[in-house]
Amino acid sequence: MTTIPAQRTGKAVVIGGSMAGLLTARVLSEHFSKVTLIERDGLAMSPDPRKGVPQGRHVHVLLHSGIQVIEHLFPDLLSSLAESGLIVRSDVSRDFRWRHFGVWKARFNSGIDIVFIYRPSFEFHVASRVAALENVDVVSDAEACGLTASLDRGRITGVKIRRADGEPEEALPADLVVDASGRGSQTPKWLREIGLSGVTEDRVEVNVGYASRVYARAKNPSESLPLFVLPRAPQTRGGAVFPIEGNRWMVTLAGWVSDYPPSDENDFLEFARSLDVPDIYQCLKSSVPQSPVSVHKFPANVWRRYDKQSDLPDSLLVIGDAMCSFNPVYAQGMTVAALEAIALGRLLRERWTSPSTSNGVSQAFFRLATRLISNPWLLATGEDLRYPDVDGHRSAKSWLFHRYGGAIHTATSTDERVARQFYRVMSLAAPVSSLFAPGIVLRAAPRMSLR
Repeated sequence: MTTIPAQRTGKAVVIGGSMAGLLTARVLSEHFSKVTLIERDGLAMSPDPRKGVPQGRHVHVLLHSGIQVIEHLFPDLLSSLAESGLIVRSDVSRDFRWRHFGVWKARFNSGIDIVFIYRPSFEFHVASRVAALENVDVVSDAEACGLTASLDRGRITGVKIRRADGEPEEALPADLVVDASGRGSQTPKWLREIGLSGVTEDRVEVNVGYASRVYARAKNPSESLPLFVLPRAPQTRGGAVFPIEGNRWMVTLAGWVSDYPPSDENDFLEFARSLDVPDIYQCLKSSVPQSPVSVHKFPANVWRRYDKQSDLPDSLLVIGDAMCSFNPVYAQGMTVAALEAIALGRLLRERWTSPSTSNGVSQAFFRLATRLISNPWLLATGEDLRYPDVDGHRSAKSWLFHRYGGAIHTATSTDERVARQFYRVMSLAAPVSSLFAPGIVLRAAPRMSLR
């Protein structure tokens, strides 16, 4: 699909140059005469891990809906990376071995794609294209430290920045400010500093930790397919073996509710051996490690509810992990950020008339984002809340949802129709409610367990 450039006017500022910020800057470049991207650590100018992206050394995928967004924003990017062997694109069912809820999912040609990426390299290629846009200016010698607002605090008018050279704070005027700074976002604090209310949070404490290592791929054809093993509560251990560039595996082991995988090389292999199936251990036994073990801990799913803030100022948006961060084991974050960015573009085409008249873009965006976030939030937290030790709200319907969800998981092992719909939902191409369509219920409900 060819993008038709809109009339560009005004200035926009994006805080954060990771994937959410890069995709946002790309979208805003179609609508604003100047887009300033603030990234204190600098953009990814090489295919190596960056300090500002602690999850860069772990497994990453782009789900089907995210693939569609990337192909829209950068039409030739994925095809050129695939031809160069820098990404691996696969059918999520035919080319992927996935064990969940104690069963292996059926293997068939689903027509639903997934892209396995090495995050530092992929981000480098996206950053290179964004930085080359004529109206995008990258500021890497400063960090955002606050917001400026109109006298009535009804509109954000810019960003306060602090230069690395120690100069006093300065104000960077903007007609639209987008915070894409990740989980460490300071926007709630900045809003309080200008006299507005705090932002409420939905939070599900999961305390998941993961450890990752790069391996050379084994030559055994039986071990050539990606692997994903998720535990069934009360089991707490899982793992993934995903292909990345250079004919290598990125291997991530994960543990829920503080059952963290080790950083020691020998213990790493023993943790893999402890999973309820031997497949990942067998793969690692016959593969040669090519990196040390990297570890990361993730305390909680967090959704900052800007959509519920009564005094939210206009001309301020928050996107990606800065608004909602999901348990990364479910691989939703990058795709959700991509969907939010493309939704922002549609909204600006409909509502943005001039820099002085934003027509309630902030409130409209957060309403849109709520619809985009609700399904992946339900999927991620619904699985995490199966663990009694996970701290989070459980509704009266949670028991039924968990039992029916278990029936869906079980059905995916033998029923291609249920499995295909499950993959569409997990790829964020269909809502969770579609799993309750009569045809799916008739196939899945008989497998429900009452305990």
